[in-house]
Amino acid sequence: MTNSDSASDDEDTRNPVDISATSDQYRKIYQVIKEGPELSDKLLDHLGLDSNEAVSAVRAAREVGKNMESVSTLRIKVTDPDPEPRSSEPLFIEFSSRPSALDTYEATIDRRLFQTWKILAKSVLTSSSERELWLRTGYSSDELELAYREFFG
Repeated sequence: MTNSDSASDDEDTRNPVDISATSDQYRKIYQVIKEGPELSDKLLDHLGLDSNEAVSAVRAAREVGKNMESVSTLRIKVTDPDPEPRSSEPLFIEFSSRPSALDTYEATIDRRLFQTWKILAKSVLTSSSERELWLRTGYSSDELELAYREFFG
């Protein structure tokens, strides 16, 4: 998906999303998302984001992934945002289960967070050279593109 695929983006806002990812897939996605705040302010503005949103999205991705070492699978349920936010934090995460060895770790995130992750990840992948991706993430661009397609569809 490119950022200009508005039909695909419209589908993402209407359909429920239930993601299942291995810890390795999520680790790759996190490595890409965490580079989002390094995008230029001009590019972030073009994407409809600001640096605070990018930093909040990375913080949320870190929170979801911090217990991934002890589990084999992460399940994420993407929901529509509450009309009345639960807190001043712009992005919402709720953990349905606590991880334990070899179990599935479950989290619920709101659609705004999912879309922000998707936009940041795709923008980092498309704006970075293969060498830069390798140096910043430790993964090849092919590995990261595959993880992106598997995670975001």
